[in-house]
Amino acid sequence: MDEEELAHRAHTVARVHSDLLAEALGERRVRAVWLTGSTMLRDLTPTSDIDTVTLTAGELGPGDAPALQHVHASLVERFPGLAYDTTYVDIASLARPPEPGLVVRQSLDGQLILDQPGGEIHPVTWFVLPDAIRVFGDHPGDVEIAVDREAARAHSRENLRAYWLGSVVHGIRTALTDRAPEEALEQPDTVVWAVLGAPRLAMVLDPDATHAGPIPSKTEAGHWVIEHHPDFADLATHALAARRGGHVDLTVGDALLTADLVERLASTVS
Repeated sequence: MDEEELAHRAHTVARVHSDLLAEALGERRVRAVWLTGSTMLRDLTPTSDIDTVTLTAGELGPGDAPALQHVHASLVERFPGLAYDTTYVDIASLARPPEPGLVVRQSLDGQLILDQPGGEIHPVTWFVLPDAIRVFGDHPGDVEIAVDREAARAHSRENLRAYWLGSVVHGIRTALTDRAPEEALEQPDTVVWAVLGAPRLAMVLDPDATHAGPIPSKTEAGHWVIEHHPDFADLATHALAARRGGHVDLTVGDALLTADLVERLASTVS
């Protein structure tokens, strides 16, 4: 499928979600469904998740769990194998800064989660929501959103240093101790995810970085690495090709080089 077909598929799935939700909860309780992620950034691939934010008129409670379970089971049945991710947020909360650790209803890789902190409840999400694509309900421009550019930058900086450098790099180096660089990777997707993920945060923090949307897409991040960090250009080229569905053989050496890239980025951001 080309970009237009992929975007149409994303819109269709999100619309089915909104229809099922309105039927299960009642139309008055569903304020909007907005497409975010790669759809919003016009960077979809056939294997991309479909990311949305779902606005509700008020907070969802334990009594809503059966209805949500029915909705998401129906989505899995109608679109098998397709990862549909959404975060449920009551509309009033968007007018306030996001609350760290807030437990919300959400789906991740298509699986409904009812009792964990929302991974997308942070300032970068609030920052991009005015650019989200409306599928149903209120338009982003008609909703009060507590957008804070400096808070989004601060979150990106902390995420790059604490999560990517502290957890991802440590995990890569620990898992690959004593393995030969030429060995094939069992899970090459991790390299693709990291090579195109961490640079997005570095670009947010780089005042000279240019990108089409409110934040960089994965494709833009890969090309930025090629241009600005040429010693990692081959790695980024391979990651971009793999993301587009090409067959790319990635090795332990590539994973270790990915750790080097993240360390480079974390050391240069301000």
